[in-house]
Amino acid sequence: MIRFLSAAGVVGCGAHAAAGPAVVVERAPPCPVVFSASASVSASAAAPVKAAPLTVPAAQQRDHVLVEAFDCFSTFEEKRTESLRAWASGGPDGAAWNVEGAPLRCELVLSAPCAGAAALRALGNTKLLAKHQAGLVAGKNTLEVVLPAAAWEKALEASPGPYSVLLISVSGFLSCATDAGGERFHFVDAFLAGFSGGE
Repeated sequence: MIRFLSAAGVVGCGAHAAAGPAVVVERAPPCPVVFSASASVSASAAAPVKAAPLTVPAAQQRDHVLVEAFDCFSTFEEKRTESLRAWASGGPDGAAWNVEGAPLRCELVLSAPCAGAAALRALGNTKLLAKHQAGLVAGKNTLEVVLPAAAWEKALEASPGPYSVLLISVSGFLSCATDAGGERFHFVDAFLAGFSGGE
């Protein structure tokens, strides 16, 4: 049972007094537990409380562009399905094996809160590898970005392992169409890829 009492009405039970009304939750006589701005309740005395579901107004849900997936692959025919993000190739630790000399194809899946246009860029470590612009619809969009061989190979860096590494990142902005509000949203994602080669 929940009652509203003045703080003075419960001091006799050992609760902390507080100015103004306090909420009293009675468990069992003789002493209720008092919750107020200055109340102190031990962990053993407090019962678990389930938080009410948070309802976010629709106007506040359109706060970002969600990157659902981002991965890159070699354009060599026999290696087109080997995920660089998952280290799913034949090199040490799954690093990409003998893929130098060919562009990388990157696939970006965006969930857009509105229809509009996206402007993005792809980096390899800190070097710019490619820029891309595309129109987007509200909802799921799949974009493809090609990283030239000369660009991504130049950006490779040595690592402690038996392979070179490349931090491939994508970032950009979505500009909503005027009739969709004209808002702008940003997005970003990245992963580390490994590259090795030999006989």
